[in-house]
Amino acid sequence: TETVNAVQQPTAAFSFDCTSLDCSFDASGSVAPGSAITSYAWDFGDGATGTGVTPDHSFAASDSYDVTLTITTTEGLTDEVTHTVAVVRVNQKPVADFTKSCSQLDCTFDAGSSADPDGTIASYAWDFGDGATASGKTASHTYVAGSYTVTLTVTDNDGASDSKTATVEVSA
Repeated sequence: TETVNAVQQPTAAFSFDCTSLDCSFDASGSVAPGSAITSYAWDFGDGATGTGVTPDHSFAASDSYDVTLTITTTEGLTDEVTHTVAVVRVNQKPVADFTKSCSQLDCTFDAGSSADPDGTIASYAWDFGDGATASGKTASHTYVAGSYTVTLTVTDNDGASDSKTATVEVSA
C-alpha cells in the first residue's frame, strides 16, 4: 500500500483592528491543510508592504484602503484575500496654557505655550472675567481693582477646544 498525502489549496484570511490611523493585522486564521504556510505577504493599499503573521501598519491619512494578504505554502500554492480597511484619524484636542503679567491695573496675557499635538491652533478666545473679551495669541486688558477669573479657550484646525482659567488679582 502507498500513502498519499493530499495537499489542498490554502485559504488566506485575516482580521484587523484600527485605532485612528494605526492598524494591527492578524493572519493566524489562514489555513493550509496538509501543508505549511511559509510566506505571508501584505499589500496595505497605500504603497506600503509587509510580511509576517501579525504586522502593524500606520496609514498616513483618513481613507479606505484595499489591504491584500497573499499566503504561500511549502509546495508553492498561493491564495489571497482583500479587505477594505477604513481608517479615520482621531483628532487630539489642543492644550490651552498661558502666562500673565500685571503692573497695577494693566495686564498682558500670552498663550504662546498653548499647543496642538496633531495640528494647529486656529483661534484664541479670552474672557477677562469682567465682561470684556479679546482674541489672538496675546492680549492686554486694563482692570479696575479686584479679583478676576481669566479664561483662555483655544480651538484647533479640526474644531476641538480646550480651556484654562487663572485668577488675576489687581490693585492700583
